[in-house]
Amino acid sequence: MTAAPVWSDSEWRVALEKLLREHPPIARLERDPVRFPHAAWKQGRARPQVEQVALLSAMLAYGRVAAFMAALDAIFSVCDYRLSTLFETPPSGWRWPAYRLSRGADIAAFAEAICRVTDRRGGLWESFRQGWAPRRDILDGLAALRNDLLAAAPRPRHTRGFLHLLPAVGETCRAKRWMLFLRWMVRRTGGVDLGLWMEIPPSSLIIPLDRHIAFLGRAFGWTRRRTDDLRAAREITAVLRRFAPRDPLRYDFALCHLGISGHCRPARGGGCSPACWFQRVCRARPSGPY
Repeated sequence: MTAAPVWSDSEWRVALEKLLREHPPIARLERDPVRFPHAAWKQGRARPQVEQVALLSAMLAYGRVAAFMAALDAIFSVCDYRLSTLFETPPSGWRWPAYRLSRGADIAAFAEAICRVTDRRGGLWESFRQGWAPRRDILDGLAALRNDLLAAAPRPRHTRGFLHLLPAVGETCRAKRWMLFLRWMVRRTGGVDLGLWMEIPPSSLIIPLDRHIAFLGRAFGWTRRRTDDLRAAREITAVLRRFAPRDPLRYDFALCHLGISGHCRPARGGGCSPACWFQRVCRARPSGPY
């Protein structure tokens, strides 16, 4: 990292708003896993069904985008966004797709656990709320939901591939996929996130920390942590909260675009793009490794 000028909060806000205008989240909807719960919601599915689609989509959202989008499409195109039908009346000859660490049986077990928790609690919100309500802590809520899902898993329980779909929740974990799911459920603006869990204020969310956001957080001086964990995500979110106190994840989609699109080349192991107008405050070496 090299020394870089420091922007004021107002300068950052102006720059981030410009980035958001040029790369609105809605423009990426079809290439993002939120497309699946969004489609379920637009079809008029009940809130618990949308929650089911959202959680499965979020937990498979890692690795190559084209690969996990294909796996999700293979599932939801068959059940038409109603997961329970795959256990009640499964299509003849249809098989659950495998994806990376999870076999088809692991993904099926996870989907069945989601359906069982929905049947037992009335929805995933009701499960989350069991832990969240006492202290209004989102980690407590996620821990309650995770425990319900672990308990609802059909046999054989807790294979490696199944557990990969239910990552632990804690300060030493990144919890990116959990935070992605919460963003979809809680945020109510931007035309992409669904805002189904109205009791949770968007100000309490933590940014889903992927490799692009982690790189930018360090390059912009928003975190000093070298580990991509929840503490780093909290530090980055705390800075973003200064720019948008009520909605710190307002710029999440747009910031991700810098890395995914290739505009931020250091995040891909290359040099800085001449067109990137964050160069002046970026601490990354122009040709340094990620």
